Amino acid sequence: MYRKVITFVVLVAFVSLPIANSLKCNTCKSIEECKKPSSVQCDQAQANNTRDALLHVYSNVDILNTNQFSCYVGVYNSGNTTVSDVRGCINPGTVNCSTPLFNGNWTRHTCNICNSDLCNKKNSVGTISSSLFSMIGLLVVARAFLN
Repeated sequence: MYRKVITFVVLVAFVSLPIANSLKCNTCKSIEECKKPSSVQCDQAQANNTRDALLHVYSNVDILNTNQFSCYVGVYNSGNTTVSDVRGCINPGTVNCSTPLFNGNWTRHTCNICNSDLCNKKNSVGTISSSLFSMIGLLVVARAFLN
């Protein structure tokens, strides 16, 4: 019995290991640049760059310095025209997708804050489903070990 529990704990630790490593996000600050975004390892400098770009999008951007990071994607339109596309690393709590926009004529086309590597593509809503599949898979494996 203890062998199964120890094996299960080691498995959970192994699955959780990527969470402890630095998050990798797509990054770009303009519509043109976002056609082929680059990827970066998140650190405070990258989060500050994204935060600075968001100062032109949101009316209220919190200045945070933490060792926690998420990936952000925000695509904003005026009418049918894309006017802003920002992707990058961000400190959780800097903004959220319901924060008022700086320009009242803009609308959100895409807004998502996610926590897996390179999850911030232009149309990245759906990262919850991949997390759900991971959790279901872990439960199936756990049940196999504990039975």
